[in-house]
Amino acid sequence: MTTTKEILITPDLAKKYLSMSEGNRPLQKARIEGYVRDLQNGRWYLGDTIKFDENGILIDGHHRLNAIVWSGIDTLTLVTHGLPVQSRNGINLAKPWTPSEISTITGEAFGKRHFSISRMLEFGLNGILGRDGRYFLTYTENRDLVLKYEVALNFIVKYAGHQRYVNNPVLAVIARAYYYPVDRERLIQFINVLRDGLPESKDDVAALLLRNWMIEGENRGHNPSRPEVYKKAERALSHFLKRKQIRALYPATEELFPLKLNSSGAVVPE
Repeated sequence: MTTTKEILITPDLAKKYLSMSEGNRPLQKARIEGYVRDLQNGRWYLGDTIKFDENGILIDGHHRLNAIVWSGIDTLTLVTHGLPVQSRNGINLAKPWTPSEISTITGEAFGKRHFSISRMLEFGLNGILGRDGRYFLTYTENRDLVLKYEVALNFIVKYAGHQRYVNNPVLAVIARAYYYPVDRERLIQFINVLRDGLPESKDDVAALLLRNWMIEGENRGHNPSRPEVYKKAERALSHFLKRKQIRALYPATEELFPLKLNSSGAVVPE
């Protein structure tokens, strides 16, 4: 008989549950740490169950249980007992919800780009992006970033469209520049040149050089990594806003549009 109940899982109970496992896929430390942060911030919600088969073997929930152990926080969780042994074959095979899909059903309706760009925008050149974006954010953490940068994200998503050279690393750079006292029309023109390859004057050459660099990479069979694109885009946008008529485009070696929160919690230039 299969039963599901709400159970307050203490760290000791979580350890006991984990001892009832016969093995698991390799644990992802970053994912467990993300769950720990949600627990510590009081943002752990009932959803997927911790699952045991009919022989009492833990078959799903290892990362969540480890998070409870690591955090030391008692956590109310749904626990299912008595699943058929073959249930293990169907774990995590369903399509997972994306952040944008969760946002839609909760009524906020932020798009996929809002979430992916917000992560790059937050970490920037001097953060996790420099390690090729390898970092785990929980949904609530990613949502916080979208809300933090919502105005800039709405601006770039409105004008960017969907074109390969107006990609997420480039848009993250533009979103950072949005918070600086710059001509917003120049930001739109930067997007237009990247999209169409049609500069209005020699003052637009930096955007064209960035676009051509990405095209050349494709032609050579080398698609630049996100950090590479981000660094080049930073330098290109900086020159573009200053209307510098450059001949070569080099990557930025430091964050050119650093941001911070002011005393009111608003995003401002650093």
